Amino acid sequence: MTRKNEISMMIIALAVIALILCPSCAEDPTTATLKLQLSTTDTAGRSIVPSGVPLDVTKYIVSGQGPQGSTFNVESKNAALSIEGLLIGSWNLTAIGRNSNGIDLIQGSTTFQLTPSPATATITLNQLMGKGTMRIHFSWDANRIQSPRLELELATQGGQRTTISPTSCDLAAGTAVYSAEHEAGSYTIQARLYSDDTVVAGCAEAIRIIGNKVTEGAITLDLDKYPDSPGTLRLINKLGTPIDCTITGLSSELPAMASTTASLEIPGTSAGESFAVKWYLDGVEKGTGTSFVFVPKAGEHRLDVVVQGAMLASAGSACYPFRATVTGTAGVPILVAEINDGTGGLNLAGTTRLSFLSDGRILLGNSGQNTLQVARLVRDSLQLLQSYSHGATHHTRGISDILPVPDTDLVVTAESVEPGVTLYQYDPTTNSLTKKYHRDGTIAVDKAFTKTSSLFYDQVQGTVFVTDPQGCYAAGQKPTATSESEWKYGWMTWKSTATIPFTKATMAATSPGNQNLAVISSTENSMKIMGRSQSGVFGMACYLDYKTSGVTGLSGVRAVGFSDDSNVVAGSANLLTRFSFISGGQWEQTQTVKAGNPATVRAMQNVEQIVLHPTGKYLYVIASGSKNVNCFTMSSDGTLNHIGELDCGTFVPNHGAVTPNGEYLVLASGMSNKILLCRLPK
Repeated sequence: MTRKNEISMMIIALAVIALILCPSCAEDPTTATLKLQLSTTDTAGRSIVPSGVPLDVTKYIVSGQGPQGSTFNVESKNAALSIEGLLIGSWNLTAIGRNSNGIDLIQGSTTFQLTPSPATATITLNQLMGKGTMRIHFSWDANRIQSPRLELELATQGGQRTTISPTSCDLAAGTAVYSAEHEAGSYTIQARLYSDDTVVAGCAEAIRIIGNKVTEGAITLDLDKYPDSPGTLRLINKLGTPIDCTITGLSSELPAMASTTASLEIPGTSAGESFAVKWYLDGVEKGTGTSFVFVPKAGEHRLDVVVQGAMLASAGSACYPFRATVTGTAGVPILVAEINDGTGGLNLAGTTRLSFLSDGRILLGNSGQNTLQVARLVRDSLQLLQSYSHGATHHTRGISDILPVPDTDLVVTAESVEPGVTLYQYDPTTNSLTKKYHRDGTIAVDKAFTKTSSLFYDQVQGTVFVTDPQGCYAAGQKPTATSESEWKYGWMTWKSTATIPFTKATMAATSPGNQNLAVISSTENSMKIMGRSQSGVFGMACYLDYKTSGVTGLSGVRAVGFSDDSNVVAGSANLLTRFSFISGGQWEQTQTVKAGNPATVRAMQNVEQIVLHPTGKYLYVIASGSKNVNCFTMSSDGTLNHIGELDCGTFVPNHGAVTPNGEYLVLASGMSNKILLCRLPK
């Protein structure tokens, strides 16, 4: 049987962001700061890999050459770093990913124009480094084959195929070895074993080559299997007469979550001749007969068929690899799985809050069982990795919000049953959370918070705030603190006016560029839009207060979010209201959206959350009353354009998040005791 090895293939993306320069600061206009964000995305694959060589990047070496001969060279074990004081102008940037053994695995480069204005550049690390040795041993039962002949082909990841010859071969003994040096990268080696002119065995294996290392594997060519090209299988009866058979109805790419039929055609069979057929999808027996109906989930799959003829030893098999892809309108969610409470130990009964950690793992806070759980997405399902209950080391009673601190492995949670805020250190290698600091509801001698509803991050001040739906104070916390006293940073007070009350904050959101803050008060039908100030410990000065009087769309306001730095969207009982920045700190109401306007919006009741896609291309409006999610794109002026809807059926969504890679929208509920996994077509 062909040995199959599993590894994770790594794609590393480096996003380089030029920070917005504060317009009020008297900084040198010729310099700016580069902010470097590094992330990895694991992909599954079957490969033979070098023994004992870690394939994960643990260190990044980033260098740059810029104006006037200026250079920099930095190393970092973290996924984010900043380089200050760089001259504005064109920079040639290079990044190298290195493993824990000090081996350079991958590199990439780009040219980036650094300016005082916000901009984004991407370095794709897609150039594997060095040369390594591939050494593959083949063997077969020489006593069961006549006139053996072995053919080998090697294909690069790009698909270039080359016929290769064994380095050594003893056909009489049933052994062969291929050994050669190749550029680092991924390869596929294909072998076909012939008896005379008939293929009697074969395999295809993925090979990973690392610079200056030997990748070695052993493959047994099982003579009970006779695969040919995908979709074709060959059966050998006891008399040795071959029967050509063909699998029909499939292609290399199929629609995910759609019914598909694979058929086995056996031409030239005599009347009454029977065959026993079993179908396997991804190694699991799924059906019998000459046709097989199945619904593949999104991702890479392998379909195998095993056929037994009426005569002894007339068994044969074939495999068919294919990719199932999500089809639909780009950005509009498609439901692919429901995960019920208790599945694999997941606690989903009661209200669940979720967010995505620095490595793409999902963090679930559940108020029904008062747990905090770390899980990962695996082919349209969730796998539990860690689970924590309330106690001295973790505070999990009534988690109201979760906020991973950007560019770090720090996580902040807000708890409402025993009002408090907790800081955790996340370890991606063990998927574990370790408590660093915790604070209760006490802010000062005469100040406190008695409930928590949401967390928001002021990146400029480096402070996480928690809103209190019953009070006017937002307690501040410093995630980078080195002591508990430093962690309890201070507070922000919501100010009322003579005509507009604002004494309670239900939810708050910062703009993508961290220059504006929007805060809503559901009980007071009010919203504040605030801009970064020249002074003040928390750096925000009120621009405008909005309430029901004179402004539509804020009666029962429940959610708020920015679609970009100049547009903020508020969601209420039955509509969306967009406010746009005009000039001089002035904002005005520019758009309302509700069911029937535009006509494509079927329903939108009780907007609970507004979620922006990581790319900024799509905006999702989660509505619990209408049990749906409406999807919008944004025009250059901020206008919301409705492009589709996810109907959640009986599921009541009130919280959600998009995976960092933009592939999934995950929805949680306060009463449905499950979560939904939705794919996002590209």
